[in-house]
Amino acid sequence: MLLFEKEKSISIEQEDTNIRIIVHLKDYFHEIKSIVTFDSNFTLILAAKVQIIKVPWDLCYEVASKMEGLVGLKIQKGIKEQVQRILGGSMGCLHLVELAMESITTVIQLRDFHLLPKTMPYKERMEKIREMYKGICHAYSSDDKNPKLLRENLQSQLD
Repeated sequence: MLLFEKEKSISIEQEDTNIRIIVHLKDYFHEIKSIVTFDSNFTLILAAKVQIIKVPWDLCYEVASKMEGLVGLKIQKGIKEQVQRILGGSMGCLHLVELAMESITTVIQLRDFHLLPKTMPYKERMEKIREMYKGICHAYSSDDKNPKLLRENLQSQLD
């Protein structure tokens, strides 16, 4: 028996040289969109706003302006705590924290892949990606246990 359903979608747009990430959350009680714009280096929040389409309480509208508090934040270690402090707590909204963090996670992933040269050979590209994600991703941190990686390594030795 289904008790609850929640949908989330992410759209990435380019505006001039900046990147806009739109996260749309929809469940039985909420429909909220966050729109966060990052600089062309994917390192700084330039703009942040929320569109509240449906919420269960009128009080929910009071926290919408808190999104603007993200402007100027640098995408670096400690960002989760900063977002929580700005958007969370008893005077905040856990959904805004969730949407903002989804945008930040997306821009980090986009930055990591986007900044690699498009002409970089596949093997070199994968090695760079492994370096970036080692220590934060189980698959990339466990090279000796990753069957796909082992097959790639074996194949490269045979080539």
